Amino acid sequence: PLELRASFDYRIRKGESTKVYGKVLRGDKAVEDVRVSVTWISTSGNKRNLGTTSTDAKGKYTVKVTPPKSGTLRIAATSQGQKVIIKRAITVHG
Repeated sequence: PLELRASFDYRIRKGESTKVYGKVLRGDKAVEDVRVSVTWISTSGNKRNLGTTSTDAKGKYTVKVTPPKSGTLRIAATSQGQKVIIKRAITVHG
């Protein structure tokens, strides 16, 4: 199965741009050309895609995002019909 890892430059705040970056692995091997998307979800459940990219030959990705309001971010990776989503809550602070 795919493993999706994500990090951030600093605390994520509404209206401020930040980089979401990380790696996609299958076992201990990097996976190239995986589609990674970052979605903002409001407290009322509205969703907006903030950015999409693909992993490089080392399985790495970077997406610059600007959440419009407080809420949460969902980071998902899709490859060859497999999809993995980071389960922990990623809070966007007001």
